[in-house]
Amino acid sequence: MNIKTLRDLALSGAAIAALGVGAFSAQAQDVDSVVNEGQQANQVAQQSQQRVDQISEETDGLVAEYRNLSRRIDDIRIYNEQLRRQIASQLQEISNLDESISNIDVIRRQVLPEMIEMVDGLEEFINLDMPFRRSERLDRVADLREFLDSGDISPAEQFRQIMETLQAEAEFGRTMEHYRDTIQHNGEDRQVEVLRIGRVALLYKADAQNTDIVGMWDQNAGEWKTLPSSYGSEIEQGLRFSKKQATAQLLILPVSAPEGN
Repeated sequence: MNIKTLRDLALSGAAIAALGVGAFSAQAQDVDSVVNEGQQANQVAQQSQQRVDQISEETDGLVAEYRNLSRRIDDIRIYNEQLRRQIASQLQEISNLDESISNIDVIRRQVLPEMIEMVDGLEEFINLDMPFRRSERLDRVADLREFLDSGDISPAEQFRQIMETLQAEAEFGRTMEHYRDTIQHNGEDRQVEVLRIGRVALLYKADAQNTDIVGMWDQNAGEWKTLPSSYGSEIEQGLRFSKKQATAQLLILPVSAPEGN
């Protein structure tokens, strides 16, 4: 084998080696390319999964918000229905009040004369009744007349005041009391203690102890009448019982006979 043949062989080997190296390098590049594409695919998959997760969270949030809004809408619908019923009731009440207000003048014109008549009758009754606390009772009648003349007091309140006064007058027939007063005894003013027993008897005794100045109101004669001094102890006992200083016991006291007897 000559030198030329060896050189050709060497060149052929180098060429083969170069081809081998080139092939290996190409294969390496293909592997790198596949790896890179796999990594890119993984990144895309991760990004896609993150987007899916984000969309899922947003969807869950929207669903929760929708349910919350739906409940609020239901609550508002129920509340509005309740308001509609209340408004309907209030409108009916307003209609009733308007009707009542329109009738106030009519009612006042009908009731006021009746109340005036009641007060007039009460005043007449007091003047004809036994004269116990007469000035106080007539003052209450005067107050009632002021109430009737006042435009600031409703007819209902005016009527209530009249009924309270009538009730107080009725109570006098079932109670017993004592009080101090000045009366005419034998033509002279005397300070006395008055004993009232319902509307059956109105008696008096001089304020001083152990006195013979005693008397009673004669309803038929319409004046005070002097009594025998023997009634002094009975009237005193009645006064003590009225003051809660003695126990109840039988009292022998004069009373005015019914008119006409």
